[in-house]
Amino acid sequence: MPYILSFADRVCYLNEGLYEYDDTHKNSLSDKCHQKTGDEIFLNHKRAVLLYLENGNPVRWEMLKEVARKELSLFARIYKNVEYENLWKQITENEKAYMGSENRL
Repeated sequence: MPYILSFADRVCYLNEGLYEYDDTHKNSLSDKCHQKTGDEIFLNHKRAVLLYLENGNPVRWEMLKEVARKELSLFARIYKNVEYENLWKQITENEKAYMGSENRL
């Protein structure tokens, strides 16, 4: 997804996993995620989706919107929470509000 958030003309990717994941520590990020309520999880997902809709490259608005649709649809199925569908409906009914403060397009 970084390429649709970027304002660069070209983006380069390295075909390497340049990180390590260690889930052996107590109170890790993974543990904290599993302790969140459904509402907290929804609010985290909502913030993430709105972040890239509002700050992503406006030239790629349709791609950003499609990523948001797919993510919200997936989360709605996984968490069985209608708030994801409601958020998608709000986004599609009032697109300009989610295109950033400048209504860039």
